[in-house]
Amino acid sequence: MADHTDGTPSSPRTQGPSQASHPSALQVLAPTGTAVSTRRAMGSVVIAIAILTLMDAGIKQLTATFGTPQILVMRYGAGFLVASLVLAVLLWLGRVGFPSVGAVKRSFQRSFLVVTVAMCFFYSLSVVPLADATAIAFTAPLYLALLGWLVLKEPVSPRSWLAVVIGLIGVFIIASDAWASTGAFTGALSGYIAASVASLAYAGVLIMTRLHAASDPVPTMITLQSAFSGLLALPFLGLTVAGFAIDGRPFVLPDVDTLWLVLGIGVLGTIGHLFMAWGFKHAEAAKLGPMEYTSLLWAAFYGFLLFGEVPGWRLLIGCVFIIAGTWIVMRGEREA
Repeated sequence: MADHTDGTPSSPRTQGPSQASHPSALQVLAPTGTAVSTRRAMGSVVIAIAILTLMDAGIKQLTATFGTPQILVMRYGAGFLVASLVLAVLLWLGRVGFPSVGAVKRSFQRSFLVVTVAMCFFYSLSVVPLADATAIAFTAPLYLALLGWLVLKEPVSPRSWLAVVIGLIGVFIIASDAWASTGAFTGALSGYIAASVASLAYAGVLIMTRLHAASDPVPTMITLQSAFSGLLALPFLGLTVAGFAIDGRPFVLPDVDTLWLVLGIGVLGTIGHLFMAWGFKHAEAAKLGPMEYTSLLWAAFYGFLLFGEVPGWRLLIGCVFIIAGTWIVMRGEREA
């Protein structure tokens, strides 16, 4: 849900996840693309997806040693440091202004859902393959249609309802492998459930982002959300240190190599979201939507290269259903 867990405007899953995940909140920006800038925008989005999926792989690497609350604090702490540096440079250049009180309040509100997304998604990365978690993140635009109907009172066509059903069938197919091996809601199956919850919560983040993106610059949103998300995760880290970890994983003191990895994750997250934001600013979302599907390829590549994960037939079939549902929603929005 290339993390996509920042919940900032990212991609067509927007992603709905698409971070959250990701049909993009940057649709509020008027497209300014020519034939040349559109190609550049497409390239920018592909680069962003590759970077953000690599960041997810880095987070998955952390899950081998650290519990979810500790990863949350490290990830958003590093993200805040890197994003703050970028924001400071933009402030110095006069590209953005100081965050307003309204921007601070809006980012704080979104951060509650961002932490929910990250906590569920990070946990899923610890127990399921990277490609599986990424595929489930594609359901975010389907949930986005439902939440848009509930929150924004946007009409949902029969075709959109059909798309939701098709996408959920894909999720069940992907998770069926874990069900077949465990026969109960335990073990890896809990990771698929967590990934689905993360996707649903990410769609909620995107609803809020659509309402706020017209007022707040992307660097400001990334910086404030990273800061608030890290702060909101601190109580869970405190429980971990006290021996009451919500995921049963004890606190582990990070070494120097881990700190470098965490810093790299923060750099990847900031750079990836800036590439994504630039792409969606310079081309129409409908043209950039298909680029999001490359995250499945990147996730399978990184999963195989770094973790020895080989995609199974259930993943491939499930991806077909999820992509079909997402394509139906995107095509409906484009025609509208």
